[in-house]
Amino acid sequence: SMTLSQVGTHVTGTGEYAMEAGRQGPTTIEGDWSAGTLTLSITRDYGLRETFTAKLADATHLAGSLEIDGNRQSFSLAKR
Repeated sequence: SMTLSQVGTHVTGTGEYAMEAGRQGPTTIEGDWSAGTLTLSITRDYGLRETFTAKLADATHLAGSLEIDGNRQSFSLAKR
């Protein structure tokens, strides 16, 4: 999960991750919102960086991809 704030086009936030193997911890998030596209750099507490890039699908959903260590997968987010 993550909580994001936006000032102009700059996006920042914090979050929490949990992996299948049991590791969990905090993340920091930096990014940009421009022309309906959100790009986030997500850094886990142990240094792993992920890149999330998505376009606004509708008023409450983003659809895009998450890249971790060169592996990319499709992903979507919904506003609560």
